Amino acid sequence: MLVRAQTQNPDSSCPPTPMPLEHQMAYVANAPAMNAGFLWRIEKDERTSWLYGTMHLNHIDYAKPGPLIMMGVHNSDVLAIEINRHDRQTVAAHVSITSIKLSDTQLEKLSKAYAKDCLVFNASNISSIGAINPVFITQAQRQALFSGFSPESRLTQIALRRGKPIVSLETLEQQIAALTPSSQAEFDQFFESALMNFESGKMRTELLQLNMAWRQNDWSASLNLNKI
Repeated sequence: MLVRAQTQNPDSSCPPTPMPLEHQMAYVANAPAMNAGFLWRIEKDERTSWLYGTMHLNHIDYAKPGPLIMMGVHNSDVLAIEINRHDRQTVAAHVSITSIKLSDTQLEKLSKAYAKDCLVFNASNISSIGAINPVFITQAQRQALFSGFSPESRLTQIALRRGKPIVSLETLEQQIAALTPSSQAEFDQFFESALMNFESGKMRTELLQLNMAWRQNDWSASLNLNKI
């Protein structure tokens, strides 16, 4: 089977979709395993743990964990990840009914941003907290970065196949609470900054730069990008 790698598509009208699953599987099976990302070894009381710095969005060329990463998996009893998406969790009333709202002006701006990336906009279904997320994801897709190729997804699949326990380091309630702005003013500032970065192309550029720093194990570049 001839399989072509997922290509970047930063300027077309709509972001690319992932290649079909069977093509993904064939491509990854024949791709080289890559030791991408930062891996720390921790030793205490004659026990060894491995701490792996991962990305939520990744390119298919880096979807297969390299030998160093797999050594950590092989020598670990448990895989601990941010949230185990195979473990169904309920969010108690979505943590709380947030008082943060999108203004009519913000909804209009968001509608235009959605249209640029071929997203369906329905104001009645837009959550203020997650309003920008779809645009963020489509900008990543334009750089051929998808969540299905992330280290968390791949290591979770490997752990499930090997029968290793998987535990979550956070609950959905904790994560949503951490991501919820503390005030309307804080949300408004975040919203305007995110839309400005989307319109200027900065969001797309920084997503690729951060992923490239991760792929190349470039710690200083990662720190500099996190300061922006």
